[in-house]
Amino acid sequence: MDLNKRIVTLAGLAGTGKSALCKALQNELGWKKYSAGDLLRQMAEERGMTINEIDEAARHDPQYDRALDVRTEELGKNEQDFVIDGRLAWKFIPHSLKVNMTCDEEVRLARVAHRDGISLETARERTMHREQAITERFKKYYGIDNFLDPKNFDLILDTTNMTVEEELNLVLERLGNRA
Repeated sequence: MDLNKRIVTLAGLAGTGKSALCKALQNELGWKKYSAGDLLRQMAEERGMTINEIDEAARHDPQYDRALDVRTEELGKNEQDFVIDGRLAWKFIPHSLKVNMTCDEEVRLARVAHRDGISLETARERTMHREQAITERFKKYYGIDNFLDPKNFDLILDTTNMTVEEELNLVLERLGNRA
């Protein structure tokens, strides 16, 4: 890791706590915070599309994922001291501290339902559908069968029973060991 460009990439499925940890790291370290979802929303707006429209278009056309990849890669080359929440950010910023966030499926789906104000069953249907589509795209576009394969990460956090503060402390400890 380039000691002058400290970067943390957070990957995980919906409801694992990526956004909460991203914000906690930003607050604790004073770093910039990015989100692949926010970058995708920005791309959608630039193209006069909604997030759902660009997400659907990405299922059939790799240009959207590739444009997001380029933006992520550029952040890794040109920015320093930041945290980014993105499923493939670890791949495009290989010199980052790569964190994989996992969580029991029922717990994470309950978190999604609560966050989005929907029923658990609706959260399950939407989340599983989206995750299947993402997995298929990553296999088709990148040849990645399992984008959350532990071998790609420096730190695995099972957030099922952890507080954000506990997660934060583990990441800070690992950052300290790398600096």
